[in-house]
Amino acid sequence: MGKRIPNESRLTSVVSLVGDMKKLDMGLSVKIEVEGIKGIERDELQKIVDRAHEVCPYSRATRGNIPVQILIK
Repeated sequence: MGKRIPNESRLTSVVSLVGDMKKLDMGLSVKIEVEGIKGIERDELQKIVDRAHEVCPYSRATRGNIPVQILIK
């Protein structure tokens, strides 16, 4: 079973439209910011976030099609 994250955890996703609009060559990019969580060390939080990104249905559906940057704050 996975590690439980306290309810006060928070993440912010920023989705951007990127590319050349004049050439109609557009795409999306995503930046996900995860705030530190009390009681969880940064390295452990990074492992949790990486695993969540591996199994997330949205991440799996878009993998290889949309650049994703994950930041731990």
